[in-house]
Formats: sequence, C-alpha cells, structure tokens
Amino acid sequence: SRTMTLLVKVATDGVTHNRDKHNAIHIFLMTSLLWSFLIYVLYYIMLSTIKQGLKDLIFPDNCYCCHQFLNNRHQQQICGTCLSKIQLNTPPFCLKCSRHLDHFTANSLCSSCSITPQSFDHAWGACTYDEQLRHLLHQFKYSGKISLRKTFHGLMTDFIDRFHPPLHQFDLVTPIPLHPVRLRERGYNQAEIIARDLCRHYRLAFTTDILIRDQPTQAQANLD
Repeated sequence: SRTMTLLVKVATDGVTHNRDKHNAIHIFLMTSLLWSFLIYVLYYIMLSTIKQGLKDLIFPDNCYCCHQFLNNRHQQQICGTCLSKIQLNTPPFCLKCSRHLDHFTANSLCSSCSITPQSFDHAWGACTYDEQLRHLLHQFKYSGKISLRKTFHGLMTDFIDRFHPPLHQFDLVTPIPLHPVRLRERGYNQAEIIARDLCRHYRLAFTTDILIRDQPTQAQANLD
C-alpha cells in the first residue's frame, strides 16, 4: 500500500511537472509572437515614416499657388487661403455662356453674347477666370499637375449642386479631344480627366469616340 502511494505520488508529480513545462512553453511562444508582432508594427511605422519623408522631400506637399507647406499628404493641392481667393461664379448669369452679369439685361445675355453669335447652345462656368484660376489651369494643363483634378472637381460639383444646371437632359458627355501630336506631348487630356470624374460622380454616360481633332491648333496659353 505504501509502495502504491509512492508510485501514485511520483506519477502525479510527473504530470504536474509536464503541465508546468507545457504552460511555460505556451507562455514563451505567445510572448515571442507578441514581440514579433510589435516589432513588425514598429518596423512598418518606421518604414512608412521614412517613405513619406522621402516622398515629401522629392515631391514637396506644397500649395501650387503660394508654395506654403501643407503637410496633409497631398490630400489638398492648394492651401485654404489661396482656395478662398478663387472667385466663384454667382448669379445673375448670362443665359448663353453663364458669365456673371453685373445687372440684368433685357435679353438676359452678356454684352459679348448679345453682339457675337455663339456656336453652342449653353455653357456653364463654375468660377470667374482671373489670374489665380489662370495659374492653376496652366499648372493642370501644361505642367503635369494632374492632382489638381481634385480641386477643380470640388469647385465644379459645388457649382452644380448649388445651381442645378440640367445635366441629366443630355444623352452623354464627351470631352473636346486633343490632336494626337499634342496628346503625345502632354501625355493626357485634361478635359477628359475632369469629364470622367464628373460623369462618375453624377452617373452620366461618357464617351471619347465621337469627336476627332484633325488640326493641331495653337495652344490657348499662346493666344491673346
């Protein structure tokens, strides 16, 4: 009986020792996994920080107008001060070209549309064309600042949502194409970029297969 008791005690001690050893191994593995995960997270954060720093060094996150550092990871293209300087188009509008009217006229047309017949039915302009807007448009068209599409998209959708031009009465939207030579030089058609974004936003039909430019006209930036 005493021998049996000793054998049982020894067996119990062996089971307890194995359980403690198993628990210690389990804790060691969990701790190792936790440390590995923390090291991975720290490495990822450090790598992302270095990557963002190099990106800001090579492609500074500066305002395209005043060159002030924005520090918003390219979520905006111009600072709030410069954005507020863009003059938005407001009523009363010319019924033909939407140019702002300083006062109502008998035919609700601006002086230009009253004198010169236009080759379009209606046009809408979200902003007043001034030096600030001219600078941004030239950056967008000729300097490869394609990210300005976000700024122009915001200005145009704000105008559309505020004054509700009848977009959905049109069958589809098509951008004015560039001549193939100009397209190769520039690498993109800025009108197509903006039109695609607007059509995606308002769920409008879009195509680029209707119009063809067969004459390499002079760039607008070179016109008076």
